[in-house]
Amino acid sequence: MFGAAPISLASAAEIIGPIERAGVTVRRGDSIRVDTVLRTKSIGHFFPGGRVDGFDVWLELQALDENGRTVFWSGRMEDNINRVQLRVTYAQPPLLFHIRGNKQFEEVANRVGPSLKTPKVARGTAFGDIDNDGDPDLLLTTSGGPAYLYRNEGGNRNHFLVIKTEGTRSNRDGIGAIVKIKLPDGNTQWQMVKSGSSYCSQNQLPLIFGIGSHKKVDAIEISWPSSQIDKLPGMASNQFLRLKEGVGIEKQPGGQKS
Repeated sequence: MFGAAPISLASAAEIIGPIERAGVTVRRGDSIRVDTVLRTKSIGHFFPGGRVDGFDVWLELQALDENGRTVFWSGRMEDNINRVQLRVTYAQPPLLFHIRGNKQFEEVANRVGPSLKTPKVARGTAFGDIDNDGDPDLLLTTSGGPAYLYRNEGGNRNHFLVIKTEGTRSNRDGIGAIVKIKLPDGNTQWQMVKSGSSYCSQNQLPLIFGIGSHKKVDAIEISWPSSQIDKLPGMASNQFLRLKEGVGIEKQPGGQKS
């Protein structure tokens, strides 16, 4: 909830909840960015290097107009909210964002068909390559309603690399391992293998790297929870790799795109 006293939007303001005590005002036409920093204590999964995977944290943002009416409320819990706030609905259209590559996101739900335009009481989201073609597909669950499975058609027009980790000294699935790939243009991508994602949901454990027009990667590095670090040479893209701790490439569980 935004309070009454204005602050400068040109610089970041640290807000320690409840937000209504921070005195934040957003005027019509303003654009703001909300960065949420989660500090956990005695919860979550701790990994080497001080990283923590927090869970069971709920963030709500409410915006009021100058007359005190709610114009936006994320994560609203009352299913009859529309009776008292005519412009607020319990069901909301899902949002789909595309990373533009310059540290900005673009909302693209209107480009992928009519289903995402329909308001839903969505709860959990899980990503996985259900058809084994190298791009992530999406499963969306709803409260008291059906699950929606969206298959990514054409998402593999560019190149990819799918990496599944298998621990030996570390846990079997390599949860907590950080995988880095170095691309020919000098850029580096990294992901962590983790067991949680959205509410009561879990993404697939194999990591999907989208590498654009690159037909190979120059190097792969895996930092395991056991502190073991494995370094592998470059290899061709469009592969499904299983990387075993301390061993390297064990086998390819999936197919290969030509």
